[in-house]
Amino acid sequence: MAAGASWGIEVGSGSIAAMKLQAKGDGLELADFVVIPHKRVLSTPDTDPTDVVKITLGMLANRVDLTGASVAMSIPGHSGFARFATLPPVDPKKVHQIVAFEAKQQIPFPLEEVEWDYQTFVSPESPDIEVGIFAVTKERLSEQLRIWAGAEITPDIITLSPLAAYNALAYDLSFGDKTPGTIIVDIGTTSTDLIVSEPGRAWVRTFPIGGHHFTQAIAETFNLSYVKAEKLKKEFETTKHAKHVMQAMKDVFHDLAQDIQRSIGYYQSLHAGADLQRLIGVGSTFRIPGLQRYLKQQLQMNVSRVEGFQRISVDSVRATEFADASLNLVTAYGLALQGIDEASLIANLMPATVLKSSMWKRKIPWFGVAAGLSLAATGAMFIRPMLDKVAVNNSPQPSIIAQVINSAQLNKSDASEVTTSKIDYSAKNMLTMVEPMPVYEHLANDLALMLEDADVKARQLGLTLPQGVNAFQLEKFTTTFHEQETESTFTQLGDEIPPQKAHIEVKIDLTTVAPDSVNLITRSIDAWLRNNRDRKDVPYIISWEGSVPWVNPGKGEGTLVLTEIEDLASEDFGRGGRRGRRTPNPANSGGIIIGEKLSEEQSKTKANESLQNLAPLAAINPGYTKETRRTAYVVQFVATLRVDDEEQL
Repeated sequence: MAAGASWGIEVGSGSIAAMKLQAKGDGLELADFVVIPHKRVLSTPDTDPTDVVKITLGMLANRVDLTGASVAMSIPGHSGFARFATLPPVDPKKVHQIVAFEAKQQIPFPLEEVEWDYQTFVSPESPDIEVGIFAVTKERLSEQLRIWAGAEITPDIITLSPLAAYNALAYDLSFGDKTPGTIIVDIGTTSTDLIVSEPGRAWVRTFPIGGHHFTQAIAETFNLSYVKAEKLKKEFETTKHAKHVMQAMKDVFHDLAQDIQRSIGYYQSLHAGADLQRLIGVGSTFRIPGLQRYLKQQLQMNVSRVEGFQRISVDSVRATEFADASLNLVTAYGLALQGIDEASLIANLMPATVLKSSMWKRKIPWFGVAAGLSLAATGAMFIRPMLDKVAVNNSPQPSIIAQVINSAQLNKSDASEVTTSKIDYSAKNMLTMVEPMPVYEHLANDLALMLEDADVKARQLGLTLPQGVNAFQLEKFTTTFHEQETESTFTQLGDEIPPQKAHIEVKIDLTTVAPDSVNLITRSIDAWLRNNRDRKDVPYIISWEGSVPWVNPGKGEGTLVLTEIEDLASEDFGRGGRRGRRTPNPANSGGIIIGEKLSEEQSKTKANESLQNLAPLAAINPGYTKETRRTAYVVQFVATLRVDDEEQL
């Protein structure tokens, strides 16, 4: 998701590394960073990795502010799949179909059990199209999301850590057509990611050798506990046992070099003429003395390690500290770059259903604004400037927005439930709905305009209202989002029912103390909806069932029709692809009450309590008395999104 600022967060086995980038002029600047070591390395025997990670995530949440920026996180390379294939000559429009076929062959799980994405590569020296297919099982992804959610973290982007490491160095070293063939070796705790980069091409392999194996070798040789061996590994250079420790790790040095050489050989067998000239080391294991020199001798190529970053500006106060930590921040760097659209590899494995839930949370503040201001005649006068300022970073916010945001953060996503449901929207379109299409801002603005128009109509009709009381009071504002259907359905008689477009079902509960309230709602709310059903500058069309979009609950039921939402994303998928269509969700039941997440059923009492907590209504005006008669109305309509082309969904 494009953003003015982005956090990249890597949850590693030794620490959590986080880095925030933001735009500055034509470049990027470091806004913040932190590396928080785990209480124990996750590979330590008799250690519960989940408990350790939860503690460190809690420390991260307390030390940095993740609001106001996109968040990108990674899955370790050994927890996912990276497969590569060369596509046969094919019409570009059919690439996605061919890739889907390749994915079925390459991924060792049924596609319905994984989240997957792909990216195509075109080398300037070859007419062939290569594709990288990246995947992770939904079960593993659900487990990670559940752990992160415990610290109130729901990312916008999830990718594999080797892709993030590539993105970091490709950006920082300005990889291009003249860049020599480069091998990136990121040694983690239990595995190593090897990434090959040549002009127009990238290739990834992960093998099971990491810092843990160096530690284990020391522990076995000197009969030490794992914790003491880990400490000795980091400090042995300054002790009198340096030579003995190096000797203890000799076999692991050999195995690492052999696996790197084997990976290089396999890559060269796939790409005749590959010219790999240098290796760049990533990860704290590259601090082991002699490792660079040993690899240089074994591989017969230049070997270096990351010592700092070149293309981001850093405050001088933290420059030295940042340079020292850079070896452990490469993945976080690449993640942050993807969050602000500066990455070369843009695969995103974030489940679309979780993106949808996150999208609603982003819109909640606007509903809170609408509810909190609905009692004021100046509602539209306030919300319109807010709309104009929505794209401006760091603009002052009314206190009600902060209240809504803080409360919304308490509603954690049930990741295991969300990621197992089937969806028909691609994650790219979910991201598009969050970014360029201000649907919910428009809905909030329309609500304020309707209520303000009702005040004007009440005066024109000469209706008597208590002093300071508006024509209508907003009691509840409920919405239900329905996804785009991909397939037609059929009646029992065989008649085809076209796929339903994406739409938002809106229900507004109003009360009024105005006399002749039927005439008032007909001349104001009803007329406003009819006169504003289809506006070119609004991304939806308003509609309803029946003769009127409102009903007096005391006189019978009314049914509301949904409106279609406009999908403003007209760009194609570009370099990255997304999954194809899937079986649509069952129709959503229930709706969203201000500040609440999507749910199957919603208690009226709970909904009203949430509404009052998140967007408190003003106290009853002194003009009311116990004898004042209030009439209730329910306004129901549908906002249907405009879709340019079904193939883009």
